[in-house]
Amino acid sequence: MFKALKDFVIVLTIIAVPSVAFSAEAKFHGLKTGMNQKEVIQYLQLDKIVNHHKREYPALYGGNETQIMYRIIEEGIAQAHLEEVCKHKDFTNKKFSRVFLYFTQDEILWRIAVSFYIPNDTLEKIALKISIEKYFSGHEIKEESVTSENWTKHYYVVTMVDDKISNSAIQKHIKSFLKGM
Repeated sequence: MFKALKDFVIVLTIIAVPSVAFSAEAKFHGLKTGMNQKEVIQYLQLDKIVNHHKREYPALYGGNETQIMYRIIEEGIAQAHLEEVCKHKDFTNKKFSRVFLYFTQDEILWRIAVSFYIPNDTLEKIALKISIEKYFSGHEIKEESVTSENWTKHYYVVTMVDDKISNSAIQKHIKSFLKGM
């Protein structure tokens, strides 16, 4: 009975995991899955963005530095901030809009998503899509929209997943859930 339940949970988990292209290691410039959260924060120089947001947007970014850091990671890290605020050489003159980072419970980077603003010009849109498909070959690419009261923006979003790290994290969660059943 317990083995059948365990097998069911494993199958259900595999089915429920979002459909993304898996890879052994995902890389985006100097970001690599497998880095711990502290390494990512240090590499991206996120402390500079935290200080910038506290200074420029105090009403929106209140709280302590850790809270602001997590909010910036959750919202996605803007290419403009990496280039202009951090002066980060790896992200200067790049065409992406934001990079979204996903960490396991153990604070290991397991998924990287990169968004690209879709231009209005049809030929530029086609060229961007082809460029993304070539550069991120083998990874999932979706078109998404963000709407506010006055505008809608369209993006291509590339999702890169490290299957070894994600599978390991899933197994830890399964053990925890099974323990509580």
